[in-house]
Amino acid sequence: MIGVSLPYKKLLKLANKIESNEILTRLWDENVRSIEIRAVVPNENPTDVLQICNLLWDYGFSVTVHALCKNYQTPIQDIITPLESVLKNLRQQKLIVTVHPINGDNVQMLTLLSDYIYHNAYPIKIALENNRKMPDNSIGDSMAFVTDIVTKVDRKNVGICFDMGHYAWFTANHTDTPNLVPPKEFLSKVIHTHIHSYMEGSTHFPLFDYLEPISSYIKALEYNYFGVYNIELDAKRYANKWDENESYLISARTLKENYPFYASYYDETRLNYDKSFLDALDIFNKNDGCYTTLISPSSYLFSTYGYHWAMDVSFLHIRKLAKTPSQVGDYLKDLKLVFITHAHADHMEEQTIRALACTPITWVVPSFLKDKMLSFGIKEDKLITVNVDDELSVGPLNVKVLEGKHFRPNGGGGIETVGYLIKNENGPSIAFPSDVRDYTPNTNELDADYCYAHLWLTDKALNPDKYIPKSYEFADFALSNSRKNIFITHLFVNRPQDKMWTTTHAEVARTSILKKSPKTSVIIPKYGEIFKLSTQNINKEI
Repeated sequence: MIGVSLPYKKLLKLANKIESNEILTRLWDENVRSIEIRAVVPNENPTDVLQICNLLWDYGFSVTVHALCKNYQTPIQDIITPLESVLKNLRQQKLIVTVHPINGDNVQMLTLLSDYIYHNAYPIKIALENNRKMPDNSIGDSMAFVTDIVTKVDRKNVGICFDMGHYAWFTANHTDTPNLVPPKEFLSKVIHTHIHSYMEGSTHFPLFDYLEPISSYIKALEYNYFGVYNIELDAKRYANKWDENESYLISARTLKENYPFYASYYDETRLNYDKSFLDALDIFNKNDGCYTTLISPSSYLFSTYGYHWAMDVSFLHIRKLAKTPSQVGDYLKDLKLVFITHAHADHMEEQTIRALACTPITWVVPSFLKDKMLSFGIKEDKLITVNVDDELSVGPLNVKVLEGKHFRPNGGGGIETVGYLIKNENGPSIAFPSDVRDYTPNTNELDADYCYAHLWLTDKALNPDKYIPKSYEFADFALSNSRKNIFITHLFVNRPQDKMWTTTHAEVARTSILKKSPKTSVIIPKYGEIFKLSTQNINKEI
């Protein structure tokens, strides 16, 4: 999401109604959804900090904090104490707190903070920021410096704040490669950002255009970054040129124009996923037939005449964006059965499996995954291990294990996988080929009532000349599983944009299927939609 840093004194005036709150409304209208309080310094009044946060929360903003540590021995007093009231009344999942490196033992400072945060179970992450100067005020590669510190601390609640403006200034003025992209080791630890321009030898100027390679930095972060794209300006530096409030608004517009596709998708997920997931849980109230719903790119819940089961339950990247996945141990505890197809984490996710390990759920897994399931905490008596061509009955379900096709043809790479054909005496048959890379149609058509077809159209998601021809192969394979009803799923899997399949691609595949079989019902489901399955045409539950 897009964020803007606002000065502490300005925010306090807004909270006390000394100044008009118009700037907050205008920022919201420019798609800003996060405000960083800059800066909450040592000895700040905790009540005042809470008052500011409540103002921002009431508007709908999430909050981040820029803090200051004076001494490596006093980080708790300097950083945490001013936030005590906020932490007791927090109205968001977690709080990112950015700090500058100090001229002292930064590893000890961050370790003391980390220990204290863990001990008190505070939902805080500390982000150490790279600057254009070293802590002793000398010119140096502070990016390597902060990477080394965070690596040595090695805590999950400590990461890096990537200050893009400082890095752009440093590379332009002190290297021969002004467009140099940060190393992967640095980028992998980024949990927050600061974004600004530099002019006249100074930083923290507005984003009137991209004079420096900020867009390339954002691209380098790519789909693995789930945090705030935060604009950090210092109005005093350009007070004689531009209005403060207008500089925030123009910068927000510029950033939005350069906003990456996956960031927009993540924002949508943050906004809508929890409601969609809770809507999906209504499937457990359906007892008069067979029902299905999608809860992640390749995860499905079912109710077969009141028998509740699931396929490949995983919330991989969604965990970083929504609240409900952290509560699946409660939400899904009444499932009777879960099938697993293969070991990729968007199908077999350790955190979700461990959350459900203490429930009575039975797990059907291919034999090659038995040891992995045991290592995830599932007891052996809760496992049913299967091999290709096995047939079994579990509850009201009759199951045949299908050969997986996750290996690419002609010796290409892949992973061991199985699929499932699941039938019910009183209901429809459902084919789950799982992830497929070899679209050679089934020799004997399965003739299932439904097929869950996971979309993959080569590794060129941005090249229509590559993926459109592949859509016809996908269509042939899907139709060899079912000519009645096909769900196209496995969209928005957490991959680079050139390998991420979206609803746009799904529509291409849908068109290809309908050209070959006009009477087939082709559905592109959304999270939380509940469909009633039958041996005839599909019906969406309203």
